[in-house]
Amino acid sequence: MNKIIAAILIMILSVAMMTGCDGFPNENKVDIEQSIYDEYESMIDAFIGVDEISVVSDYLLQWAQSYQLDARKDRFNNVIVQHPASSGLEDGKPVVIECGISLQDLENDLRPVAIMLTAMKNLKDHNQVTFLFAPYEGRDYVGAKGIAESLLTEIKLINLNTYAPNMVTVSGAESAVYSMSRNIDLVDPSYQIAYEIKINGLTGGYSDIIKSKNPNAIKTLGNFLATCKSGGMLFELASFTGGENIGMYPVAASAIIVINQNDETSLNNRFEKALKSFQDNYSESQPQFSYTLTQIGRPQKVLSHADSDHIVSFLYTLFNGIYAKSETENTVAISNLGMISTSESNFEAFLTMRSLDPAILLTMQSDLSVICNLNEFSYSMISGNAGWRQLPGKSLAKEFSEITGVKTAGYFNESQCAVYQDRNRDIEIISYGVDLVDCEKQCNNLIQYIETTTLSEAPAQ
Repeated sequence: MNKIIAAILIMILSVAMMTGCDGFPNENKVDIEQSIYDEYESMIDAFIGVDEISVVSDYLLQWAQSYQLDARKDRFNNVIVQHPASSGLEDGKPVVIECGISLQDLENDLRPVAIMLTAMKNLKDHNQVTFLFAPYEGRDYVGAKGIAESLLTEIKLINLNTYAPNMVTVSGAESAVYSMSRNIDLVDPSYQIAYEIKINGLTGGYSDIIKSKNPNAIKTLGNFLATCKSGGMLFELASFTGGENIGMYPVAASAIIVINQNDETSLNNRFEKALKSFQDNYSESQPQFSYTLTQIGRPQKVLSHADSDHIVSFLYTLFNGIYAKSETENTVAISNLGMISTSESNFEAFLTMRSLDPAILLTMQSDLSVICNLNEFSYSMISGNAGWRQLPGKSLAKEFSEITGVKTAGYFNESQCAVYQDRNRDIEIISYGVDLVDCEKQCNNLIQYIETTTLSEAPAQ
């Protein structure tokens, strides 16, 4: 089926190219904004129903070849388009313009793709420029991991992102994922009435993307239980579950408690107050949320009082959300309690920490150690991602910012930039945010940078 789709795409692309001219119209530059919109809409229409990234790669390969460019596709479905250096500029330092492509977020990813295609058609005098389209799946940057080492050597790499339009990202956060667990004992319940407290329908999303008004379902229920306990309410915890993916904001959580009959009115009153507070704070940002308290049949077993107390205390004291800010009020460290589960013998939780400052990440790890020890939890780091940053002595970020006037910043969003720097610790790399709103200016900035640095590196005549 996808071979048929690919053939149709090639036919469409061939017809479109027949209406243009051979090679790039360098002497008469194309209308940048219109070209970006045209390329974008053509791809949106062409990729309806596509379920393999290879089809997108084949389209981009055919596009480049139709302009008689040196283009190829590797076994990771990376598309590498090499725009040869202008005459006399063959010895300049090569520039790589790169963006990710993914079926999961294709409509968004095609925005930088359209800008890159238009930039190719609009360059004039330049060093060698390579345009790289690298597939990824979720947070697995398969293309970046597989690209040939030679393409990452002695280059200046500009990644295009869509999370920070009109900003230059010069660093990405380092992250660490921890598993925290406690062995539990199940006992017969002492109290009579059982309730399930449940929240679901939250927007969720990847936890490296900071969202305002984005509650954590697990922490919301954990804080509610802590409030009940601090208010003198007696209850036994039967189960607590939430989240489906360690690296994402949990969209749902559920806790089952058994209470003393004398506390039933107090529980309902406290819940009504918690529900109103949640509605006041999040009804606009979380239009599909559901937050309920439902009486259910009493479970046969509950956690021991000691286990319940330690788990509630642990969930209440565990840091989640913004952990630290700079003196200028910029966020520099965040965390997310992504998933918890209760089994017959174990309670387990997973926390992801991210920090733009390695020293603060160490402080977060130290704080986690204290919290776990106080609540008799064991813990271990199960994974981590290296951060990336503009290295001392490298000029790319400064050059780009001075030439284009674009400001620089650090962001938490995971990207293939960390993969590239992990593979080549000496690489010069930045990430430039683009969108369709300011696409003409952004494309011009790329062109201006490439052509200006070419002039500055050109040998004297």
